[in-house]
Amino acid sequence: MINGAPMAHVIVEGLPLDPFRVGFPNPYKKPVRSDVSFDPVRVLLAGLFLLSCFLWWAVLVAAMSVIQLPISILAIYLTESVLFIGADGRPRKLFWKKYRYNLWITQDQAVNAIHGGNIDIHLSSRMGYNSNMKQSKTFWYMERFVNWFFLVIFKQDDHCWSAIEFDEVHVTDFGGSND
Repeated sequence: MINGAPMAHVIVEGLPLDPFRVGFPNPYKKPVRSDVSFDPVRVLLAGLFLLSCFLWWAVLVAAMSVIQLPISILAIYLTESVLFIGADGRPRKLFWKKYRYNLWITQDQAVNAIHGGNIDIHLSSRMGYNSNMKQSKTFWYMERFVNWFFLVIFKQDDHCWSAIEFDEVHVTDFGGSND
C-alpha cells in the first residue's frame, strides 16, 4: 500500500506503461532454476491445466461476447467518450481501451479463481510466482508455454515473471486462501 492505494493501482511517473504489466516494476531478481530436467508427468499436468484454463476462458469469452466484442471493436477506434454530465457539472468519461483491458483481466482472474487461485491474481502472475518463487516444476512448464505465446503474439519477453504481483497474496493451497 502506498498512500492508502494498493500498489497495483498506483502509476509511477517516468515508467513506461505496459498493458500486460500491473503495478510497480518487479523488485526481485529472477531466481535461476537448476532442476530443469524433463519430467513427462509434470508436462502432462501442465498441459492439462493449461487446456482447462483455455476451455474455461473460451466459456467466459462466449458468455461475455455480447458486451466484450462491441467494446473491443470500439476500443480500436475510440479513446474516450463522454457518457453524461455529472451533478457537479463535470463530464463523466468512458476510456474504451481501459474498459476493454478490464474485461479481459476480469476473465483472467475468474479463470484463476475457478482453478483454486486468488480472485485478485492473474493466471500469468500465479504461474510466474509458483514457477520462480516456489520452484514448482509443473508451473515451470506452464510458464515456458505462456512466455513463448506472449513473445510470439505480443513481443513481450518473460511475461509471467513481469506479471507477478508481489503486493498480492499468492496462495499455495487450492481454494484461494492461506488462512
